[in-house]
Amino acid sequence: MGVQPQFGPNYTRVLHFSNPFRTHNGEPTGVVNVSNNNRNINLNGPTVEAFRFSIPALWASILGPGTAGNGQTLNFSPNIQGGIAPYSTSWQLNNGSGYYFAGNGTTLTTTMPTNQNLEVMLVVTDQNNSTFTAYRTVQNDFLGGGCTVCPDLGDLEDVGENLNNDVILFPNPTSDKITIKSSDRGDGFYFFEVTDVKNRTIVTSEISVESQNERRITLSVDKLKPGVYLFSYQNSLNEIIHLRFIKN
Repeated sequence: MGVQPQFGPNYTRVLHFSNPFRTHNGEPTGVVNVSNNNRNINLNGPTVEAFRFSIPALWASILGPGTAGNGQTLNFSPNIQGGIAPYSTSWQLNNGSGYYFAGNGTTLTTTMPTNQNLEVMLVVTDQNNSTFTAYRTVQNDFLGGGCTVCPDLGDLEDVGENLNNDVILFPNPTSDKITIKSSDRGDGFYFFEVTDVKNRTIVTSEISVESQNERRITLSVDKLKPGVYLFSYQNSLNEIIHLRFIKN
């Protein structure tokens, strides 16, 4: 858990994983880049899931990513053991509205749905008509799995504007430092992420905080490569606010 554990009759254990963008009684349950079990489980879950005590006569798993961002291209392939070749494969996908047929080739290429997890199902059939069904879930990794107020990453013409007029970001474009200012004293910028929009990669560790208080934070972004980035933070209403900026 991200919150310092306390013990005694007046404390209750919170039965969920740490996530810096989820709160309990007004306090974040994790710390960005320090305590985020939610993201770690999504990353390592497929590896742990692959460990089995025994393998049946025909067995298969799905090789591919465990997390991805909105619109990212995904490639999957089967790992088949046992049975009698040749094998046939059938792929199905579920983006929240039920499984649908996606192909029967030896590999599958698709795209990550917007603000939804993706479930992948593979049915393998061998020469003796024995079958095995494998599953894999791809977690939408934007801010640890979904967002309250989601950005439109496809429209980059409004770079510098955001979904809350009480928050401004300047200078934009920038070459070294950038400041984000809010008129809401209760917002604060203590939990935030910076994302490379092109590669859907979290790059928070590549920046440094020059100064910050309840209404303003100044970041040093000189180590970032030129491109378009997304600054995201959680406000006092538990909404995820996004601001785009350009690094020259």
